[in-house]
Amino acid sequence: MATIVEIIQTKERAVLIGSGFGAWAAERPSLWWGNLDPHKENGFLETVAISDRSGNIQWIKSQDVRVIEIDGIPISQMDISNEISIPVFKTQCSRCKKALTTGNTTCSNCGLEN
Repeated sequence: MATIVEIIQTKERAVLIGSGFGAWAAERPSLWWGNLDPHKENGFLETVAISDRSGNIQWIKSQDVRVIEIDGIPISQMDISNEISIPVFKTQCSRCKKALTTGNTTCSNCGLEN
């Protein structure tokens, strides 16, 4: 069977094919010090692959969809928790965008408490 998801914004339904995780990093020379003190950026993107009735595959951010049914059973009829309390950790500093280690809220680059 299949996992059916709904695109939250448009209420369209699609078949969930799989998930993906993309991480990226970029570096460019700074204005004053060039390559001695480069400007660094990094981040990640959590996506899922979905398919429409015609079989067209699209990638969409995972937070933009919700599961409607699995193997023909509506998600509301399954014996699962209403809310999942998983601790969410920021993965990058909100000021300088440097990656944070899991569980660490103070940025080692700029000192900001995130």
